[in-house]
Amino acid sequence: HTLHGMPEEIAARIGRPDAPDPPGVSRARLTWLEHGYLPIEAGLTRLGHVIAPSQAMADFMVSHGFAPRLVHVVGYGVELDGEHEPQEHEVLVAAVAANLEYWKGIDVLLDAARLAKAPLQLEIYGAGSLRDELEEQARQAGIDARFHGFVGDIRVRLADADVLVQPSRADTLPLAVLEAMAGGLPVVGTRVGGIPELVLDGETGLVVPPEDPRALAAALDSLAADPERRRELGRRGR
Repeated sequence: HTLHGMPEEIAARIGRPDAPDPPGVSRARLTWLEHGYLPIEAGLTRLGHVIAPSQAMADFMVSHGFAPRLVHVVGYGVELDGEHEPQEHEVLVAAVAANLEYWKGIDVLLDAARLAKAPLQLEIYGAGSLRDELEEQARQAGIDARFHGFVGDIRVRLADADVLVQPSRADTLPLAVLEAMAGGLPVVGTRVGGIPELVLDGETGLVVPPEDPRALAAALDSLAADPERRRELGRRGR
């Protein structure tokens, strides 16, 4: 039994137990998921074993009644690319590859870009129901943000960036982070789910609190001002 994800309504609590309730979700729905759905999944697990892609998810499962001896962590893996050759850009090029949905926090990144002191160019890859809303947010804020939709050659696209940003409100083990790190690209991510298991703050990237655009802006400003640090973080992340 492989448990790759949780219902989005409670996913924010993976590695973030104090997460606020998501907008538009009833208390009855949340109660059912925590006290109905999760116990059913825990019961099914007793018929075999369950694999979780991050320690954060495994801990969440155990705290909700899953038998610890039946829960195993097997993280995702990607093939290493060749050494990332830093591009020469006049401004910091920050890429994000994610579904354009509430949980991925793209709106927080746009707020951070508005607050950042250094000029930024955002390259946003992914599709979702919030695309029109996010494009309008970027337009009203005067942000240089390019929305590319879904692309199949994400590694090639990331090679043209200076940093990958993962501004999630909730996440398990984002493949985009692994793809970036495999190519030697530094990552700025939020302290949710399994992201801190991949990105060690100050060693292989920078980790900031979720839903904190000022902290995210400060992290991006620090990398914009220090190309050598970007290269070192990317090298360590491989």
